[in-house]
Amino acid sequence: MYPRADIPVFEISLDYSFNEWQPKPPQYNYKLASKLAELRRKRALIAESGNIVHNPRTIDFEHVDAKPYRWAVEFDEKVKYDLIHEDREALLDFETKSTSASYAVPTLDHYLPMICVIALQAKGEPLTFTYEGFQNGSISMRCFQFG
Repeated sequence: MYPRADIPVFEISLDYSFNEWQPKPPQYNYKLASKLAELRRKRALIAESGNIVHNPRTIDFEHVDAKPYRWAVEFDEKVKYDLIHEDREALLDFETKSTSASYAVPTLDHYLPMICVIALQAKGEPLTFTYEGFQNGSISMRCFQFG
């Protein structure tokens, strides 16, 4: 991507601290990450890693290429649609916007990296899906980038 390694890189660490055993909501992480927009304007590469769909209770450990569950595909496609249409409200309030959300995102730790990244997207900025697919039936390996 940058063979001369001449670009500053910033890796975000999530604030997944608990308050009365509840993680901070996606809106908190979105607002926090949006404060890093100045780094993007200075051409820093900001990278995150997670999974759109990540349900460890339903993983088919025996078959990495297992057919994905219907709810996993449904949720992944919903997120893809919302990313394409820059629907931040749907992505932040995903639990009320999708019937498959409780299966697809039983915990926030793998969903929050995407929330941090979308906080840094400029309105109308090009979106590219660099990989789309599933692993072990219940893990979406969707990758994307802005710019």
